Amino acid sequence: MKQPDGLVVIRAPSSPGEYVRACALTSERYRQAGYVGAGTALSQARALLIAVRGAEVIGSLGVESADAAPLPTERAFGFRADQVFGLSRAVIFEGTRFAVARGAASVAGKALVAGALLYASQRHDCRIWLCTIRRPQELFMRQRYHLRVARMPYPVADASLPLNYPAYWAADPPPHPISVDRASIDQALARLLPELEGQVRFELGGFDHASAGSRRRSGSTRSGLPRAVRRDHPRHRNG
Repeated sequence: MKQPDGLVVIRAPSSPGEYVRACALTSERYRQAGYVGAGTALSQARALLIAVRGAEVIGSLGVESADAAPLPTERAFGFRADQVFGLSRAVIFEGTRFAVARGAASVAGKALVAGALLYASQRHDCRIWLCTIRRPQELFMRQRYHLRVARMPYPVADASLPLNYPAYWAADPPPHPISVDRASIDQALARLLPELEGQVRFELGGFDHASAGSRRRSGSTRSGLPRAVRRDHPRHRNG
């Protein structure tokens, strides 16, 4: 079925080749930003949501849950989120290796964030979303993605990070961990989804964050947002 011109689709990679292209985009954007050097290999997220326009991969975002293994932010700052928040590790998630192609940041970036939050909250009852960010990115998350973030009071615990990735981890001020609670996730989605209507289609039925490469399964939905999602996120805006 032909897609409308400019429509962005958020889904799992449909093939190993598409997964590789998404990882290549992430590596390119991280090197352009100076976060990794030309000779430094960038580890990639195992499960990716990708943004696709036509046949082109224009963005990707890794999705991980804490029940499989310690999350990147937990490892970097030396804490256990389940102990901090008193929650099951199965409802604690993190977005990793976020990258969007030049010129596509506005719609593709918002759509990837919305898709990841929809997936985690609707399919897995996500209660806490973790992230490692720098101070300018915190304001960006509030203004563009409508996320109320809470700083966590932990210094960097992994001494290898500033050595291996000095442009990011040895910055002044250094990156810090943040958390987003479920109320903020729901409020952000209530603003993001109307902003993206008519520009984005979510095909989240074939995505599984526990699958390597997270290739799209057969039988995945192509009809956009499930009705339950529409019903759970009424169109209202916060002042």
